[in-house]
Amino acid sequence: MMCSLTRNDLQRIFEKLDRKGDGYVSVESLKRLAENIGFNYGAEEVESLVGKKRLDLEEFLMFYESISRSNSSGESRGGGEEEEEELVKAFEVFDMDGDGFISSEEVECALKRLGLWDPKSCKDCASMICVYDTNSDGLLDFQEFKNMMLLTIR
Repeated sequence: MMCSLTRNDLQRIFEKLDRKGDGYVSVESLKRLAENIGFNYGAEEVESLVGKKRLDLEEFLMFYESISRSNSSGESRGGGEEEEEELVKAFEVFDMDGDGFISSEEVECALKRLGLWDPKSCKDCASMICVYDTNSDGLLDFQEFKNMMLLTIR
């Protein structure tokens, strides 16, 4: 499941993953990110997807673009049931207290846990929730989260 990210967003993610600061993201870093999101891939699986042991920024951007394209065209998508399961898993990553709702604080905590937190993102988290919060309670329930994700991945 891919969110629609800008080049700047992807560059920030790349920089967070580039722990050595050498301009490359390792397969191990990509594997850790996938695990933190809730997907368990082996290093060999990630390397097979990526095609090499490490990526520079341009390769990382192309890799993201190719995955986004294949997801939006349905090549890598399963049926509706599989998509629903993925959405439930993603929702659970953000719904840290298990109350069935996602708050801007939970988004912040999830981003920190994933190593993707940027203090400037705090307003973005609240704004993002506000945009998709159809009942204006300041939280995203699963249906609102699902609508947000389906709108950004199609």
